[in-house]
Amino acid sequence: IDILLEYVYVAVTYALRAVYYKGKTVSLCDFAYCFDVVFRAGYVWKMIFDGLHTVHGVNVVSSPNFNSGIVSFYLDNMDSLMTSDVLNDKYDIACRAGLHCAPLIHKHLGTEKQGLVRVSVSAENTKEEVYAFLNAVDDISKY
Repeated sequence: IDILLEYVYVAVTYALRAVYYKGKTVSLCDFAYCFDVVFRAGYVWKMIFDGLHTVHGVNVVSSPNFNSGIVSFYLDNMDSLMTSDVLNDKYDIACRAGLHCAPLIHKHLGTEKQGLVRVSVSAENTKEEVYAFLNAVDDISKY
């Protein structure tokens, strides 16, 4: 129930920001749509976050308490650029890799040599896409 409450908080926060930004009130339908989008994106993020933790040789760097819509990870057996290339070329999965213009945080994390792979999610991602991604990472982790 805690994770559900986190999504409710995020959905309400984004909806209220949208109201403030637009300077007008939103209908209940607009609010419900905003809530649905944030909830679905959070659900997809959680599936990827939890799923990556089950793959041997994968190190997830993203915080479990902060759902930014991005999951950062690296593989023990491959640098991030190679991981990203394999995901793109063999599995048609787009992601970002490297130091992401943040070399000091990578030094802090101890990832300055291999970098990180970042995967972003949206409410439009399906469970099938999540499973395909997790299976692809599992395959790559065995190289």
